[in-house]
Amino acid sequence: MKAEKKVGLEVFRVGCLIMVGCFALFGGGVSAQDETLKAIGALGASNLYMTYIAVGSVADGHKHDAYDDDEAEKLLASIS
Repeated sequence: MKAEKKVGLEVFRVGCLIMVGCFALFGGGVSAQDETLKAIGALGASNLYMTYIAVGSVADGHKHDAYDDDEAEKLLASIS
């Protein structure tokens, strides 16, 4: 089971790197003058950052035995 969790974590990391790379490569072609685009970008970045914080908090809680395996998995499944 631990190997599956490590694979899942690596997939998550690679996905994040790909997403950041796409933003860096293709994000410069859009004019940021439009307030709607600014708002959508800010909300997307905020959601990504808050998800990262939530996953890290659950991981810390699991490491320090605040959550057992089942409870940690339920918490991670509820993060969207």
